[in-house]
Amino acid sequence: MKVNKAGRECPAWCDTDHENGLSYTCSKNSPSVDAGNTHAWTWADLPNTGQPEAGVSAAGEAAVTLGFADSWSARNAAALIEGLAGFSPEEHREIAAHLRESAAQAFGEAEAG
Repeated sequence: MKVNKAGRECPAWCDTDHENGLSYTCSKNSPSVDAGNTHAWTWADLPNTGQPEAGVSAAGEAAVTLGFADSWSARNAAALIEGLAGFSPEEHREIAAHLRESAAQAFGEAEAG
């Protein structure tokens, strides 16, 4: 039985090295998917305190992480990513610009950043 630093039993998917590391969080990262100078990966975390979380991260010219505290949100994000697969890079940029504009309208310029 594998346990974290606090003695809690790890889920079967945990790949954290608790014996040699400092982390109390059980976590699992997917293999990276690479596209040019950008790579993306998904992850699952089970902190010692708090709620489980799953998410997707990307790094390239900029780094961004979206974390989800419930399965419904994570699955909807996965469906959105899959649904956008057929869009061209220009169309992705157009959708991103529209989302920034919508955020500015809904939350104000300062929060939309």
